[in-house]
Amino acid sequence: MQAENKIAENYAAALMQTADSPKAAEKFHEELKQFEQSWEESLELRESLTSPRLGSVRRQALFEEVLKKMGVSAEVTNLLKIMLKNRRIHLVPQVAKQVELKLDRLMKRRIATVTSASELSKEEQDKLLDKLKSMTGDQVEITFTTDKDLVGGFVVQLGYDIYDCSIQAQLETLRNKVFAAKL
Repeated sequence: MQAENKIAENYAAALMQTADSPKAAEKFHEELKQFEQSWEESLELRESLTSPRLGSVRRQALFEEVLKKMGVSAEVTNLLKIMLKNRRIHLVPQVAKQVELKLDRLMKRRIATVTSASELSKEEQDKLLDKLKSMTGDQVEITFTTDKDLVGGFVVQLGYDIYDCSIQAQLETLRNKVFAAKL
């Protein structure tokens, strides 16, 4: 699985290098997401593009026809054709995610998820947003959710980083300090 993620990252990097502006990169991401949705929704598309019974010339022609109908740019079309030729077309969802991550970095945009024990007030949400913006220096888009299993506090996931400000985490830290002091 890790090897596939690295392959997807390489495809995404290659595509992003062809973007001459952030707007072009956003367009490429939208096109990949559009193709990904078609891929996920259409068993017929998946079977026809991965079936060994369909010759490679016929498969390529069918693929180009689908992409043309979708109005996909030449850059994304070329990427997808290479992925099809290399039998990596099933990695489109991972490539789209990697492009999204690279686009967020390019646009200095971070995505955060805040899970709290109860719904945060508008004032608390705004304070948290300001704090995350000052920590990162980037634009931050936050999704707020609640989890009744949290005793209190909140947990922030910002990219791959997790900031656990829950009461449960604080109690665990205190417990570890007490046990460490006894030794």
